[in-house]
Amino acid sequence: MSDSLSGGDDGWWDDWTAVLTPWGCDLATMRVPVRLWHGAGDRGVPVAHGQWLATHVPGIVAHIPETEDHTSVERNYKPAAYAWLTALT
Repeated sequence: MSDSLSGGDDGWWDDWTAVLTPWGCDLATMRVPVRLWHGAGDRGVPVAHGQWLATHVPGIVAHIPETEDHTSVERNYKPAAYAWLTALT
């Protein structure tokens, strides 16, 4: 925890602001391509949050692998995410 806050606590506050306040947009009106990767074994962010987004963002393509967690999903799917982003340009 001390390492994560060594540069200040702004990120921590930003996370809580995102959880506790409206985002300022209506997810149902999104018209841009969206991909979601969320590990089902994530203990930091409940998988229910990813599942909720998957049902509330039009056209989203959600990947919720059962065998991944908060860290491994990023490590294992970062190449796929970058390839997808690169293909959009």
